Amino acid sequence: MRCLSILFVTFVLLAPSAVRAGGRPGNAEFIKGFEAAFAAAKEKGASKLSALGERCYAAGFWREARKCFEAVLAEKPDDRLANTRLGRVYYRKKWMEPAERDRLLREENAPRRLLGGKFLPPAEYDKALAAARAKAGWDFDFFFALGPRFRLYFKGEEDDAWSVRRLLESFFHAWEMEFGKKVGLPRDPLPVHVFDSRAAMEAFVGRATGQAVSAPAIFDPRTAAAYTYYTPKGGDFCRDMIVEAAARGVMGLLGNNGNFAGEWVHIGLVYYFRLARTGDETVFIGAWRPYHPDLAGIAARLAREGSLPAPDSFASLSAPAFSNDPGDTLRAASWALIYYLNHAGQGRWKADFHAFLKGAMKGRASYKFLKKMKRWKEIEKGFAPFVRSLTPEEE
Repeated sequence: MRCLSILFVTFVLLAPSAVRAGGRPGNAEFIKGFEAAFAAAKEKGASKLSALGERCYAAGFWREARKCFEAVLAEKPDDRLANTRLGRVYYRKKWMEPAERDRLLREENAPRRLLGGKFLPPAEYDKALAAARAKAGWDFDFFFALGPRFRLYFKGEEDDAWSVRRLLESFFHAWEMEFGKKVGLPRDPLPVHVFDSRAAMEAFVGRATGQAVSAPAIFDPRTAAAYTYYTPKGGDFCRDMIVEAAARGVMGLLGNNGNFAGEWVHIGLVYYFRLARTGDETVFIGAWRPYHPDLAGIAARLAREGSLPAPDSFASLSAPAFSNDPGDTLRAASWALIYYLNHAGQGRWKADFHAFLKGAMKGRASYKFLKKMKRWKEIEKGFAPFVRSLTPEEE
């Protein structure tokens, strides 16, 4: 045992040096050293496995990191760090053969527990989705997803609620500080309300808007799932996340999903938020919008059926769904910022957008992250007039 412990410590300390010196996973000596360190860590439990995985991850030993984090999850399925790291390891598919990547995408990185470990073809999907929704009863509060690199599932625990509040407050505070002050929007950070149940959300929105609200009418994952089949990349992973979202009774979904090819590729969904403000609380209610050309026909059909919001441009945000009161103005402008940045993410802005998101995840997001964007002036020039057009004129 003592020898194995020494091997473990030696490997953890020397792994980064091996990379700097030109070392590369795959040779016999490296594998032998790693296996010994892995065996020692496994005997000591999940914390040691996680530490070894972190060192492998930092050094760029993707396969070894994957093995460590998978072992951690075998002991602690809900370990958040291991889940996050494993998602990022999968994301770097350069170490994976296409068949292996597809298997991971379809089996390991999907919510298998909801579908009995099966990856369902589209023909069976709607049936399984409806059954999952009926079983769950729409009684969960929040789901947050932003691609395989930033993926968190919120089930209502105290730390989860704090994290999602932190992210949303950071993002919208940055938005208000930089854009809002130029167009006269409120300067105070937006507080975020995370609901314990659908009933609580409906009651809150009803008080804030004076209208009766039904959660499935506001957010219907089934509608979104129906057209994620047609997305060129990333659709399988997203579809499985939608299954989990539907089965857990999602109240909101934030973000834009990429794919596992190492590129920032949109899968055909952009999300916006309806905000209802009353007192010191703000509610974010997720909704779905397609914009990918391949989805135009499907989106038009769903809109005609009333299953999808009809507006398809910035101009239409002044439709009845977005009245001219200050709360709705902020709501529309916030959605437009997300839309604008998501489109920007397709090209050279992706590094800046990712930097902002990383900062937000660590609770450090502020207007400074946005100001560092390479094309900040272009964003400001193109976006501010649109926001002003939504701002009610003073009487």
